[in-house]
Amino acid sequence: MFVTCPLNPDKDCSPADVAVRATPSGPLVQGANLTLQCLAVNPTHSSLSYQWLKDGQLLAEEASALLVRSAVEEEDSGVYTCRVSNRVGEGEANVTVTVISKEWKPCHASICMAGHNGINIQYT
Repeated sequence: MFVTCPLNPDKDCSPADVAVRATPSGPLVQGANLTLQCLAVNPTHSSLSYQWLKDGQLLAEEASALLVRSAVEEEDSGVYTCRVSNRVGEGEANVTVTVISKEWKPCHASICMAGHNGINIQYT
């Protein structure tokens, strides 16, 4: 929920237009590094507080605009939420992170008919 107020130097406004940027974007391979950046428009430049959640659970040790995970594992997959607040209100945004196993590799198969001897399947 956002609290709106006029852009007045005597008043604070709650954070607006909150977004989360994931680097790199898209599915991650196990062992990769991940950086989540919380971006918030703060019209009156009042002090902001950050909280990160994963699948709705507070990540208590994370309280800045950046969330960094080194050598991600499949257990790091989930919905990450950045919650930004000031003394007037708060805003939040989500990003879904997907980590795939190093063992998973896309493959292409070709099936060849080999005369009367049967079928030959090749994976590349």
